[in-house]
Order: sequence, then C-alpha cells, then structure tokens
Amino acid sequence: MKRLLLARLSLVCILLAIVVLLTGCGQSAPTLTPLPSPTPSLTPTLTSTPNPSRTPSPEPTRAPAIPEAGIELISGLPDGCVNTDQNQSTVFGFNVVYHTVTTGNYQTGTLVASDGAVLANVNSETENRDGEGLWGFYPSAFDYPANTSLTMTLTTYSGIDATTSISSISTLTYNCTTGDAISQTYTRGE
Repeated sequence: MKRLLLARLSLVCILLAIVVLLTGCGQSAPTLTPLPSPTPSLTPTLTSTPNPSRTPSPEPTRAPAIPEAGIELISGLPDGCVNTDQNQSTVFGFNVVYHTVTTGNYQTGTLVASDGAVLANVNSETENRDGEGLWGFYPSAFDYPANTSLTMTLTTYSGIDATTSISSISTLTYNCTTGDAISQTYTRGE
C-alpha cells in the first residue's frame, strides 16, 4: 500500500513538473501597447523622389592639367602599312614616353602618308600617364606599300581643349613595316 501511494505520488509529481516546465517554456502573453492618437499637427507630407533614369549624372572629375605635360612619340608599331578595318575598331599604336599627362590635358594629332594624304586626325582628352608606354587611336582604313614612311604629329595642350596653350609637340616619321623611327622631334612649350 505504501508502495502504491508512493508510485501515485511520484506520477503526480512528474506530471506537475512537466506542466510547470511546459508553461515556463511556452510563449508569454502578448503585451499590448496602445497607439498614440493621431493629432492634426503630425500629418505626413509627401516628398517627391527623383527618377534615377532622369537624374543627370555629374560631370566626371578631371585631374588638374599639367602645363609641362607631353607625349613623346618614340616609334611606330610594326605592320602598320595596312588597316582594312572600315569600322574604326582597330587600335593603331606607337611607343611613347608620357611626361606627366593627366585627364586635365588635351591632345590633337595627324597621321600623314609620304604622298601627303591625311590618314587620321585625333582630337581627344588624355589619360593620367607618366613614363614609357603605348599610345594609340582608331584610324579609318588605309593601304600603303611596305616600307612607306608615315608621319605622326601629336600636340598636347596645357588645358582641357585645343584652345589652351600648347605644352608639347612630338613629330615622328617612321617606317610603316618595321615601326622604326626615321626622324623624331619633341618640343616642350609653345
């Protein structure tokens, strides 16, 4: 009898412990916080948000122009006698030395064949460069015999367009087959 009573009491204690544990692990009753009543002074105002596709992009930041900037033409690249690209998508290049050129400088150039034909005109902004490198542009199509001499004249300006003072002029006459220089001049300043 004592065993039976002890067994029932143990069962009741276990059930009671389970109920207490389940109640403690359960979710608490939600707390309700009353919302403040609207007042006439807090009425929302609508502000327009600009359409990003109609918002103009800011102008790119240009580096300051370097008055002494220059691009010195050293030699042409080999195999430059023929350009069959009608879409002007092939780069025509030169070995150069950049003398502290920035995006604040401007450049113009002309490529002329030995018969006087103008093969290309260049008018563009420059990039931030200093030291030896490559320089190029996208000319129209042309076709000249091997070993023809071509002359590139490249002018760098001290500002953002060709109305500013000239900071350098480089002229290179070279063999269009080998790219080797025939004559070269480089002058700083106007």
